[in-house]
Amino acid sequence: MGRYVLKALLARRHTVLAPTRTPASLQNSFEAPHLKILPGSFDDPGLETAYTEFQPEFIIHLAAIRGDGNGSWKHYYKTNVLGTDRLVEFALNAELKGFIYCSTTGVYGIPPSRLPADPWTYADPVGHFRRSEHIAEKTIVAKLRSQTPFLIMRPTVPYGPGDRGFLYKLIHKVKAHQFPLVRKEVTI
Repeated sequence: MGRYVLKALLARRHTVLAPTRTPASLQNSFEAPHLKILPGSFDDPGLETAYTEFQPEFIIHLAAIRGDGNGSWKHYYKTNVLGTDRLVEFALNAELKGFIYCSTTGVYGIPPSRLPADPWTYADPVGHFRRSEHIAEKTIVAKLRSQTPFLIMRPTVPYGPGDRGFLYKLIHKVKAHQFPLVRKEVTI
């Protein structure tokens, strides 16, 4: 998702500071004078100096350990909750114009108690990823409310070229005849 947002921002000639664990990948994909690549994970404490020097107006926070089974609760909490909290504190201290956060519809539960989910749907996150995203959301609301404009997005299942998440795995299972289907002829 981040690469698509980055591409759109650069097409509009915004100057972007992009923290990434894979700087070579970004350098090979984007040759833009308005892109400043910052090697490291967004939640590395040492990156705050680079953020301060860059003087951003907004934070678009799309990074997270997503899905379940990608580490211990401590690992999810450190990255998704404490990392988000660090960015929120930076946004407050730097008096940014806005903060955009990408969470997950999974904070409502699977399936949500109410469809379609709306502001009155109660949270029922299951698993490390969804629980950590829910806590990060609560941190954003508690700290930024009345201080910094913010937006929390909860996309369903993001997918696209290069994605190896839920839909990719589902398609792979169907093609390998490892997933039961109602009809024999299925086109994906």
